Amino acid sequence: MLSFADRFARGVALVAVLALGACSGGTDSLENQDSVTMQFGDAVNTNKALQTIDPWPRAVADTRLTTSGQRSAAAGERYRTGMILPPVPATTNAISSAAPAPTAPAGTTAR
Repeated sequence: MLSFADRFARGVALVAVLALGACSGGTDSLENQDSVTMQFGDAVNTNKALQTIDPWPRAVADTRLTTSGQRSAAAGERYRTGMILPPVPATTNAISSAAPAPTAPAGTTAR
């Protein structure tokens, strides 16, 4: 007849084997992979990602800022305080136009 320690060890081993068997039973439903292995079968999505046009314009990479920091700070302060500057009206006074050359009336001849 087996001793208590032997029966206990066999019981623990049986429970361990059953627990490991129960743990491995549901792995097929968790692997939703339609390929040979986990490393293969994603070529179409990889090609789509590689051929996607970069949505950022090239100018985003240019970090040389050419704006005036003082003007930007002043504009930010005006925005915070609600002070609105009226726009400067566009004028055409600086543009000179030449008077059209006189033409002879219709029906006359030049001498």
